[in-house]
Amino acid sequence: MRFLLRFTRIIRLLATCTSSLFSYLVNGRGHSDLLKAEWAHELAVKIVRILRIDLITRGNYPTAGMITCNHMSYLDILVILAHAPAIFVAKREVRDWPLVGWLAKLAGTRFIDRSKKPQVKQLNEEIETLLVQGVRVVIFPEGTTTDGSEVKPFHPSLLSNVAKRKKNPAQWPVCPAGLRYFCDDAVVAEKICFWKEMDFAPHFFNLLGIPYITARLRFGQSSIVECNRKQLAKRLHAAVGALAGTPMRLRQLGKENHLQYRAIA
Repeated sequence: MRFLLRFTRIIRLLATCTSSLFSYLVNGRGHSDLLKAEWAHELAVKIVRILRIDLITRGNYPTAGMITCNHMSYLDILVILAHAPAIFVAKREVRDWPLVGWLAKLAGTRFIDRSKKPQVKQLNEEIETLLVQGVRVVIFPEGTTTDGSEVKPFHPSLLSNVAKRKKNPAQWPVCPAGLRYFCDDAVVAEKICFWKEMDFAPHFFNLLGIPYITARLRFGQSSIVECNRKQLAKRLHAAVGALAGTPMRLRQLGKENHLQYRAIA
């Protein structure tokens, strides 16, 4: 049964990505970052349906500005994108992943090597340009993925420009978000979270065999304003940690308002 599930999903994913790529090229979706974000959103919704991920959301998703979230897996990008269009910042290694890296580039993802300071400065300027254009930007300030048991300290390097918005803090709101996964028949830390020295291909193959996953995404009720980037990172870290919370039993999730992207057989 798991083999058949994986095989079916691989075929559907390939067909979906091929169709979306055709739309990208024919309709000129790569002409601007906003169009790229909208294209990526449409593709993410389809992939989330194929993987049978139930997305449960709380709070108000910001219409513009920067979103900071905890980071556990490559699924994080799909889950957030399935909710609404955005441009993401990802580590440089993602660019070299099979298929995923290629799609990420088409979606306008910015890649970062934190060890190269000139690149970080340039990326801050690119983020500022996106925010001025009204494009949402999502970053994962932990700088790495975890098993979900904790939220690691935030790196302030990508918060430099947004922390300087002294004259008009509302222009570039910085919203915290917390993400957590739940699953009946899989250990989240081993089969959903992508961390330590895991290899992408075998991890994704095992992920395809999970019948369904629940993702809970919670947004902060207000933007966090702080002119010092290090203090901003600390305040965002505390807010994201509170929003991510501790694991809940699946039966409790029915009490929350949620959006479902269920696969249609």
